[in-house]
Amino acid sequence: METIPKKRIVSTFFESGRTIYLINTHASYFSSLFFGGLGGLLAPLKAQIVPGSFGYYQDAIRFSRSSFTGTARFQSLAGAHTAVGGDISNTHNNPAGLGYIRNSEFTLSPGLVFAHTDTEYFSLDDENAQNTRPDSRANFNIAHAGGVFSLQKEDHEPGRWRGGTVAISAARVNNFHNQLRYQGLNQNTSKSDFYVSQTNGIRIADLQNLDLPQYEYQRAAYFAFLTNPFDYIPNPNNPNELIADPENTAYFTLARDEEENLLGPALQSETITTRGAQYQWAFAAAGNYDDRLFFGLNVHLAALSYGEKRTYREEIQNEASFLSSFEELNDLELSGTGLGASLGILYRPMDLLRVGASFTTPTLYFMRESFNTRFTANVFDFVDPNLLLRYEEETLPGEFDYRLRTPWRATVGLAFFFKEYGFLAADAEYVAYPSARLRNNEFVGVLDADNQTLQNVLKPTWNIRLAGEARLKSFRLRAGYALEADPTQFEDGIDRHISRITGGLGIRQYEWYADIGLIYPLQQCLRALLFCSGRAVCRPGAFYPNPKPGAEHRDHRRRIFLKKEPTRRFIKFFGVL
Repeated sequence: METIPKKRIVSTFFESGRTIYLINTHASYFSSLFFGGLGGLLAPLKAQIVPGSFGYYQDAIRFSRSSFTGTARFQSLAGAHTAVGGDISNTHNNPAGLGYIRNSEFTLSPGLVFAHTDTEYFSLDDENAQNTRPDSRANFNIAHAGGVFSLQKEDHEPGRWRGGTVAISAARVNNFHNQLRYQGLNQNTSKSDFYVSQTNGIRIADLQNLDLPQYEYQRAAYFAFLTNPFDYIPNPNNPNELIADPENTAYFTLARDEEENLLGPALQSETITTRGAQYQWAFAAAGNYDDRLFFGLNVHLAALSYGEKRTYREEIQNEASFLSSFEELNDLELSGTGLGASLGILYRPMDLLRVGASFTTPTLYFMRESFNTRFTANVFDFVDPNLLLRYEEETLPGEFDYRLRTPWRATVGLAFFFKEYGFLAADAEYVAYPSARLRNNEFVGVLDADNQTLQNVLKPTWNIRLAGEARLKSFRLRAGYALEADPTQFEDGIDRHISRITGGLGIRQYEWYADIGLIYPLQQCLRALLFCSGRAVCRPGAFYPNPKPGAEHRDHRRRIFLKKEPTRRFIKFFGVL
């Protein structure tokens, strides 16, 4: 059995990857809250999203997927360590592997992540209208830190019970630092269509009522002139003035003419910047029986932080449009803490072979999010078309608390050791993604639609990890491959699996050792361009503080002053003369 050195000086890994986002632009806003029907491509997807879903099922998917974590050695082996043992990373993976560690040690693994994205904007109506936007971000972090304390007997001490090992370890299980940009020309739809679809059916009197926070998103879009009422009535206090009918429930966008045709192509662009990470603090203990049977248990605390800033901009490429351009800025901050456990077993029937298995319980997260949306619109004056007016409106900050239960997972592994020359290892991990659940105690049942959506779109998966280590005296050469299967079953032709190719080098001395590892992940995503952008429209029962000063005075923007010789377009659009 290999002797584990007493101290580790440093363990470093680098992660460099590529993500491809396919941005689809052929959308209709009138059929679904989150994914406007994207022609034949996303029609099956739309059917899988249960009406009334608030989008929290996306959080369940995002925070349930995680990469292999730990030291540079562990990561350069693609996480195929269930049956290998002998590394502090087993604290998170298979705690039974800690039983192989004979000496106390401390580890520190700084990491550097390079995230590269290629975003391809394409239109179903014009397959040649495609362009690709690259983007890159770098992030330095502490990927792993921890200590192992061996309580095992010396080799000369008798007895089959050889003692145990305890460990405390912190590892970064997810990295959310990324950025993508896209830009393209849409000949068919404007995002202002989406605002109209969200506002239709709501009375203007309700939009002006600040005691109805469920309309905060629609209210902000309305006061920014991104939605406009069809019905106006004379102002009782001024016969030369028309005001919006408080009972009006039908709206239109200034980006379309009276025949509902888009006045010009919409130049659409968006920058999405995400940040944050998911960490796990694990406390583990392992036992060693006769240097053949090892078993272990861990209890882990989990913490996550996720921030997302999305800036969407659209410009109508036609001077005939009253709506010149607009921008929507969404800020989302999300944090959570959770608790879970893992148990594992590792058996060495012969020196050549090791067999391992582990089970990880669901992690129960207590989540809190805050969000707000700001609109900026540049609108030509209705009476003086040469005058460009700028309107800015934002939603009141909202907060929402909920619980997330991640899926349980089980792993089995084999490792073949070739004496001092190295080993080969393989892991197979089963993840029960459909067991993920969302819950809110204050609004019972409010997340039922999201939970049903999880049942519709998630499936169990098998993740495969393969690795090998070659040894030449004190030097180590490592390589691995991990395939994380796509847990979704959207019928859109996109495989969302994540492939990771890994490699690394190491050197081991009696008193210290150092490792360096490299991970290259590759994944592909499809993003429906114009689905619900902000939690301000798609969230249940958000908490809003007292209205900000001046909010009650916003209704004056909806007064139209009739002057002499109004333009024909003004008359035709508003039908007020």
